[in-house]
Amino acid sequence: MHLVFLYQAAAPIALAEALLADGIAVTLTRSLDAGGAVGLQPDVVLMVCLDGEMHTLQPIRQRHRRGIPWLAWNRSGDQTQALLAYAAGAAAVLPDVLTPAVVHQTLGSIGALRPRAAVPRPGYAAVRRTYARGAPITLAHDQLLEPTSGVVAQWMLHPDGHEALLGLYGPGHVLLGHPDDGCAIRWVAHATTSVSIRSWQQIDDEARLRDQLVRRIRWMEAWSAAQALPFIDQRLMALLQLLATQFGVPCQAGMSIDVRLTHTMLATAVSATRSTVTRWLGELRQRGELVVLGSGEHERFCVVHAHAAHDDERSR
Repeated sequence: MHLVFLYQAAAPIALAEALLADGIAVTLTRSLDAGGAVGLQPDVVLMVCLDGEMHTLQPIRQRHRRGIPWLAWNRSGDQTQALLAYAAGAAAVLPDVLTPAVVHQTLGSIGALRPRAAVPRPGYAAVRRTYARGAPITLAHDQLLEPTSGVVAQWMLHPDGHEALLGLYGPGHVLLGHPDDGCAIRWVAHATTSVSIRSWQQIDDEARLRDQLVRRIRWMEAWSAAQALPFIDQRLMALLQLLATQFGVPCQAGMSIDVRLTHTMLATAVSATRSTVTRWLGELRQRGELVVLGSGEHERFCVVHAHAAHDDERSR
């Protein structure tokens, strides 16, 4: 494959040399049309260096609409630029400190290091992929993703650079690709996650997928209803109860949510600060509504006397 770096400030020579040593062809350019490096070749991936100059995003958006994948390297660390890049169609926005290993992982996650025949098309079998924890998951607007193991987190990037958790999804759920409409929705593997990806056209022949889409709509309604409750403790407890229906494992006190949930994640989900969520989690424990099991990476929340799965979610 061919990775083209478009930059305005300092040329990323050290990173380019490391990638060349790994067998990836690299071009450094200040112009999209320099030497014809960025055309319609199927093996080209564009890496746009966000150095503070954003005027190049409009022509990049036009190329994205013609099917050319591109990544953004947020060298400035400005979260507003990250938002604009996602809105313009970036498959992923990479951090300012970037290593060849992260580049390889990202290229693999968007399918750039895979044979072109592996991209889902109408009538083709589903593509199966595995993502490491924290890896971005790319989904075209006409594709469906079905987790077969692990957990997928759905996030939205706000204009001020903050992210909000929109949901956690595991086996039994179906995620839909989102069009390039500026919503800045992205998916991340919350743990080591395996997925199945197929095109929209394939669901006509699979009643199971149609049923999963119905459950996905009901899950979204339940999540939205929980977020609409008037008080933070109500929203927090409702979301934990909902997650217990999907990821719950029976324990002595009730249902343990077998997914690592940080206080920061919960804060974004209930529109509160991290310190406020921490305080309310302590209050819920004192009330006897919540039990915390383990610590650190192994910390799990146990919803006391949680009921059976919402809409028989876990029995399907």
